[in-house]
Amino acid sequence: MRMDRLLADLEAAEAARRAAQRRVEIAEGVRAERAAVTLEDRLRGSLGSDVEVVAAAHPVRGRLVEVARGWIALDRSTRKDVVLGVDDLARPGSVVVATAALESATGLRASHHKDDAPSVGRTWGSLLRALARSRVTVVWRTTSGNEFTGLVDAVGVDHAVVRRSAGTPVVLTTQAVACIEVGARRGEDYR
Repeated sequence: MRMDRLLADLEAAEAARRAAQRRVEIAEGVRAERAAVTLEDRLRGSLGSDVEVVAAAHPVRGRLVEVARGWIALDRSTRKDVVLGVDDLARPGSVVVATAALESATGLRASHHKDDAPSVGRTWGSLLRALARSRVTVVWRTTSGNEFTGLVDAVGVDHAVVRRSAGTPVVLTTQAVACIEVGARRGEDYR
């Protein structure tokens, strides 16, 4: 009888040890999965949500409508239509924010969404070319806090030429962009 109790106690202890080991392994797996989530994955999980982001000390609020490689787009208008391409972002009320310039984001859902597909047609170059085609006024904010208002005239591999109201062009690098507000200031003559 004593031997049966001893064996039962040993079996119960072993079962408890295995259960504890499984809990540790599961918890470690969850931590490892969370550690593999990128900021863009987290942002993608919040598409359609109203969020606030801060880039170069500049807060921007709006509905998160696009997450691409290197940038996100917020819509500050009351439109509820879906963004199908970069040309849809070249209209007043859109704000494009460089993910490298993001300091913080609030309003994000706890979920995330991995995207292993290439971001076809969603590059800085394609976005800037859409802005150039639209001939809409933009406010280009840099990571150092400078602000340039004008029309995107030309787009290079790593820069854009923005023509200001006085007609003077300025070359701005995509590396230093914090955010671009589309149609933020109207009424100036850029011809």
